[in-house]
Amino acid sequence: MHIKSKKLTWSNANLQNSAERNALFQHEEKKAGQRVKQAFNKLKSQGIVDEHGNLLSNELPKDMQQNSQCDFGG
Repeated sequence: MHIKSKKLTWSNANLQNSAERNALFQHEEKKAGQRVKQAFNKLKSQGIVDEHGNLLSNELPKDMQQNSQCDFGG
């Protein structure tokens, strides 16, 4: 017998049901972990952090330095 299960989202999960709530939280934690890994890999590929997550430079980008001529309209 095949039981069809619904895809849990914040809008359709019954948070009063502990099994559904736990399943939703586990799914959300997994998605969050994937986003963190993607962000880390992007920073690593841009040369901003090393493979351990250490910042490779403390220098600000040129447009953010004090003597910059950039105007953000603020």
